[in-house]
Amino acid sequence: MIPRRGSVLLAVSLLVVIAALVAAGILWSVEADAAAQRWRRRDDELRALSLAGARIAMATLQAQRDAILGGADFEPPALATVYEDEESGRRAVVHFDPFTGDPDAPERRSLPMAALCPLNQADSAALVSLGFGEQDARIVIERRPPGGYALPEDMPPPRSRAEAVSEAANAMPSSLVTTTSWDADCPAATSLPPRRGRSPRRLVLGGGLEDQDRAWLAEALGAEVANAVAPLAKEQDWKGRTLADAAKALLGTGLSPQNLGQALDLLAADEAPFPKGRIDLGRAPARVLMTLPGIDEALAQRLIAGRASLDAKARSNIAWPLAQQVLDPAGFAAIVDRIAGRSLQWRVRIRAEFEPIGGSRAAPDPAGGPVQDRRPSVTLDVVLDCAGDAVRVVSMHESTWVDAARTATAATEDVDPPATDPGNPPRTSTEIAASPGAESRGPVIIKDQEREAEREQAAASRPAQDRDPGGRSGRWRPR
Repeated sequence: MIPRRGSVLLAVSLLVVIAALVAAGILWSVEADAAAQRWRRRDDELRALSLAGARIAMATLQAQRDAILGGADFEPPALATVYEDEESGRRAVVHFDPFTGDPDAPERRSLPMAALCPLNQADSAALVSLGFGEQDARIVIERRPPGGYALPEDMPPPRSRAEAVSEAANAMPSSLVTTTSWDADCPAATSLPPRRGRSPRRLVLGGGLEDQDRAWLAEALGAEVANAVAPLAKEQDWKGRTLADAAKALLGTGLSPQNLGQALDLLAADEAPFPKGRIDLGRAPARVLMTLPGIDEALAQRLIAGRASLDAKARSNIAWPLAQQVLDPAGFAAIVDRIAGRSLQWRVRIRAEFEPIGGSRAAPDPAGGPVQDRRPSVTLDVVLDCAGDAVRVVSMHESTWVDAARTATAATEDVDPPATDPGNPPRTSTEIAASPGAESRGPVIIKDQEREAEREQAAASRPAQDRDPGGRSGRWRPR
């Protein structure tokens, strides 16, 4: 029997141990809360910094707006410093990361949205041309809301991975579509004189033409082009007609491709201030060009080769395919209502981070934590629009972990499936189709004869209503 004094000592020891554990737990909880607060503060600062990067992008686009209206590219800075703090030894910077993966364009820090296929104006055939499976394309069209998809991410997911990857474009078809593509009603030519004291606007077909407008037209385009354009804007029977009709009429007057492009730049089919669904003929990749009427892969490659020698001003004249003899007049008229010579919506990827003023790779934690081998950062994908007088944000979403998630998904999909019985190797669909005498009469069932006999015997011993047809399909064996 344990003496009373020993029992007391044991009880006291247990209490001390319990108290120590409770104290350690409290200290650990306090430290965890402090660490969590530091991480939250760091993330809040990084997100605020990324929003500052979006404002920098907006200001830069506003400063370049006139050039972009004339067909130039949006060129954000590679890096911008928001502020420096000498006391903490760090500075806040935003990087405009380059986009990669476009086989028809060099690496760049901004993506033109008009170089993508307009999802809300595309039909099923256009989506199939991009690489969608026929069933997926049909579902996307059938489920398209009355007002259209707000973002490409709103599309129904593909039903199978085989139909989700466009090998010819080396990209996911969903990355080749956009819901933010529209032009402005002001012409691309930046050298036009003011119209009625303001920036010139396009003339609507059949919308009427006053004497002062006719005088301005002659000053802007010259007498020859003005005389060809004036009837299209003045005569009422042109109301409701298309730019294809205007192109055919202007070509009938003998205008050169250069003058034809200038004339079409001043005309609009309706009074919509922001025509939707235009594709930038000078920037779209081959897969997107192939969604235009009559453009096959060979013509798309010829368009890409023809525009390679043109500068931004020449590409803004949408009749350049005629001058380059890539398209004939009929082929050009078929696409003229769906093309543009510029992009007014641009996507940028903004990565915000803190770095030491000295510029070494290691960076102090902004919340006062230890030095990090890899700088913490936040990445925003932002789509900006300069079609109006003031630049605005069309969409914004955080994509900090998108690349990491894609890498993890790819690693999961690349795992080899479990090995099968050497006596019954798996067969691919290609091997089955190539088998002599194979006929397409339904799904192919590959059976394990020994196991099949066992299953048939077991099925025969059960009541008729419980019998299992047995067999197995593909490589997976029932357990």
